[in-house]
Amino acid sequence: MRYPKKNKPLTLSQIEAASTRMSHVTGRNPDLDQATDPEDLQFSGGIWIPPSQPQVHRLRSDTALDIGTEITIGTATNGGNELLIDISKNFLTLGVSVGDLVVNDTAGKYAPVILVSAQELECDKTDISPFFVAGDNYRVVSPTGAGAALVCVDYIDEKMSEKRSFYIMNGLNQVLTDLMLRVNNFEVCGASSREFSNVGLLTLRSATDDNVVSEIIPNEGVSSTAAYTIPKGYTGYLTQANASLVEVSNAGATISLKVTRQGILGRSGSYSVRMFDLSSAGGNQQSLEFIPPLAFTEFTDLVLRCSSVTANNVDVSGGFNLMLVKNA
Repeated sequence: MRYPKKNKPLTLSQIEAASTRMSHVTGRNPDLDQATDPEDLQFSGGIWIPPSQPQVHRLRSDTALDIGTEITIGTATNGGNELLIDISKNFLTLGVSVGDLVVNDTAGKYAPVILVSAQELECDKTDISPFFVAGDNYRVVSPTGAGAALVCVDYIDEKMSEKRSFYIMNGLNQVLTDLMLRVNNFEVCGASSREFSNVGLLTLRSATDDNVVSEIIPNEGVSSTAAYTIPKGYTGYLTQANASLVEVSNAGATISLKVTRQGILGRSGSYSVRMFDLSSAGGNQQSLEFIPPLAFTEFTDLVLRCSSVTANNVDVSGGFNLMLVKNA
């Protein structure tokens, strides 16, 4: 068994530090077959192929029902914890309504509107940091279909920095994204109501390589691709991994967590971190706790891979948890 860098014990101060955060990654492959293994846990099947270079991605749904409309854009003249103020606008005459979505593109935040007045929008926001301050750029988006209107993508850009961007869905028509080297999170932020999510399959496809890098299963709202890249300036500690499969007669699966080094850093190849077996009897589930957690350096790709199955049409889901600690 090969391991990554030598593990250093996590200190209590590291765990409690504001520069430490958790990331939970999940994926699903609903149709594993003997003739096509190994396959990664992604809805479209096959092996996850990350972008070969920073590139624009194409975002789209397979239904026209996932669509939103931009009502207005602007710059906040003031704001507060749950408040957007723009004295240059009249939100009432613009047609902004309760349930529309406000995106703070400067701060990387969003929230639904709960109260509209001429020059103020009160938003339903749960964290304690200011939602808007003077000078923040914003957009107001209205869900115009029955499904997803707005999605959020956390990614690594062409400068190897972490970024968050929001994109308005346009149904069957593709939406072009910013330059992305890796996609670490892809989720629906706003839909026709809080009870609904995406109606269709949402995909992010690299425009140059033409590979699906992340996708959201209908009605799920979050990515079904179990892949993550440790961001710049962080060490990732793998704390837990899990997998499960639905009951299929005489089916079994071996799940192997793989680590792939990015070629952009002059490193390539992959190796297994840990392997565990699943049996289909009763819909088996397995979970592994890593004590101590396994440490991975910045720009390491982690992907959950099914190395073999003993039957066809095997449906496997799984994921892993990471603690990200900012390097000193």
